[in-house]
Amino acid sequence: MVCCLTTQDKEFNRRFKHGFNPMAIAKNCPRGFDANHPDIDWIKLKTFFVSKILTAKEFSSGDLAKNLANDFRQLLRLNELLDKAIEG
Repeated sequence: MVCCLTTQDKEFNRRFKHGFNPMAIAKNCPRGFDANHPDIDWIKLKTFFVSKILTAKEFSSGDLAKNLANDFRQLLRLNELLDKAIEG
């Protein structure tokens, strides 16, 4: 599981229970990075892709729009975090 937003943020975890796509995580530490770096879990990510599977009940719920809006708020937080990281 990835640090910061995914393991320490309860709302993100609740909405995206599986975290980032495990197929997009490097098995080894990227060249030039310390394997003990406190953010190594983030550094090893190849992409920042999360998904959520909705049940038929969730999809047909009257709360679908509200729930999707809350999911997208969490994704917006992730985008803002990535933008800050890129900007330095």
